[in-house]
Amino acid sequence: MMNLLVATCYTPFREDRNARIAHELNSELIRRGHRSDVILLPWNHHTDLASQSLALRLLDLTESAGNVVDRLITLGEPAIALHHPFKISWSINNTRSHENPFFGTARKSFYASLTDAKRFYSGKPLYPPLANTAGLEPGPLGGFYLWVGTLAPSGRATHALEAMRFVHPSVKLTLIINDLSITPDSSTALEGLRQRAREWDLTDRVEFVLDSSRSTRREFIRNCQGLLALHYDQPAPEDALIEALYAHRPILTFDDTGAPAGLIENGYNGVKHPPDPRMLAWDMNRLATDHNLNQQFGKGAFATLAQHNISWSKVAEQLLS
Repeated sequence: MMNLLVATCYTPFREDRNARIAHELNSELIRRGHRSDVILLPWNHHTDLASQSLALRLLDLTESAGNVVDRLITLGEPAIALHHPFKISWSINNTRSHENPFFGTARKSFYASLTDAKRFYSGKPLYPPLANTAGLEPGPLGGFYLWVGTLAPSGRATHALEAMRFVHPSVKLTLIINDLSITPDSSTALEGLRQRAREWDLTDRVEFVLDSSRSTRREFIRNCQGLLALHYDQPAPEDALIEALYAHRPILTFDDTGAPAGLIENGYNGVKHPPDPRMLAWDMNRLATDHNLNQQFGKGAFATLAQHNISWSKVAEQLLS
């Protein structure tokens, strides 16, 4: 039995992915007989990352009230800055740890994308699983595709919107925006997308959803034709992608998306092509009209979870190996 601490940084007052993963990992570590606890450290997306990292570096997490901490597990940035003689880092968010001056200070490092795992010679990727899969039972195929993400240029919502120009008029698109509360420029970017939709005569076929709660997102996922995972060079798969696998939904992605591209095998659990809206539209039309093919890819999507052993049991085993 070891004394373990799971530490991550989170954004207060919102459904925070890092906090969820930390608590789910902690539960698995306790289930395995360890003494484990979670440290959640608030951080501000609008403040300089370097200054916040330096502040974290000053914390002493080697012991607590006389109890020696055997290992510290940090999840994402800027938590990687925390100091401990036996620190294990797991990059689970969309910040590249190797750009942080504290990269390389961990005894072991794990990554949630095949691209980064190969880049840093750390073996196979370690994908964040879901402990709670309620609401992901496959529903009837709706007449829409789903995009979930940030309105930053790297999210490439414009690619999804442009593809709709070449998709059959009966097919619709839903975009769930997940960053309106934390990104100052989000409102401007959203209005830009709406203006583009008007210019392309897509207003009746494109829906913008500003409620990014888990329950809302899962209801859309279980009923969509497929998930558009288009974010450029993503270090870790978003919850929406893992949820789509559970819901038997095919993934449509580009070959430069990082974590999604590493999980998706073209023609098996979805489609993967160069970042071209016309090619994306062709696949959207094909999967919208061929329901047997859509269901075939959906079965492959669900099987992906077992093939990659995306489970908390594997995560705990790897982190403590």
